[in-house]
Order: sequence, then structure tokens, then C-alpha cells
Amino acid sequence: MKLSEGLSCGAVDDTVKHCYITVTDSYGNFPDNDNDGIGEPCDNCPNNYNPDQQDTDGDGVGDACCCVLRGDVAIPKDGVVLVNDEIFLVNFLFKGGLPPECWEEGDVKNNDDDILIDDLVYFVNFLFKAGPPPPDC
Repeated sequence: MKLSEGLSCGAVDDTVKHCYITVTDSYGNFPDNDNDGIGEPCDNCPNNYNPDQQDTDGDGVGDACCCVLRGDVAIPKDGVVLVNDEIFLVNFLFKGGLPPECWEEGDVKNNDDDILIDDLVYFVNFLFKAGPPPPDC
């Protein structure tokens, strides 16, 4: 089955997957968890209401998902900065793990558009040494 079957968001993907199930309602619509009128495969921020799908930096992640709280990078995002967020960044930087959904949230030190070891050191200092918190988004 082609993934493009039934997609109406303009994207075309001719990847063939075996034993792949696409869940739709009885009308062929995809789930819309945030109730913004955009089905999940097409929604650039599927857990935050964003009917305009605005993506000002063109990174494929909707503005409604980006930079809510610097350091809150573990998936799923929970609105607090904890050790699991630190581990997520360690895995990203050193183990080839997933990048943060919103790059700015991983750039915890100085908002220089890079996620580097100095961001990780800053983060450790904040979490374990009562260092200064990450800057606001």
C-alpha cells in the first residue's frame, strides 16, 4: 500500500510499507487530536491547536509547537525541565538519538541556533548545581 493513498495535505510519499495500518474514521478522515481541523498526517503540530499551520522558520514544525520552554525536550513534552530532558539531549548529541521537536528548546544556553556541548553543560549546571535557568523562548 502506498502511504499517499488517502492523504489530502499535498504531500506525496510513495514508500511501500508492509503490514501497515492507517486508521481513519468512517468518512476516511484521519484523527485530529488537537481538534484544529487538520488530520494528524498533515498537522505540523498535532498536539497543539493550530488551524493556520503557521511555520515561520520553515522547519516543518508548526509555530504552536516551538519553544514553549527551553530544556523541555523529552518526548512527550510535559511542561517541566527534568533529568529525562537532559538524558534526551545526551542521547541526541552523543548517541545519534532523535533531535528535539523544537530546536530552540534544545538550545538552552544562549539561543545561538546550535545545540552543543556547552548547552548540555549549562543544563547540567542548572539542574544539579542551582545554576541560572535557561533563557525564555
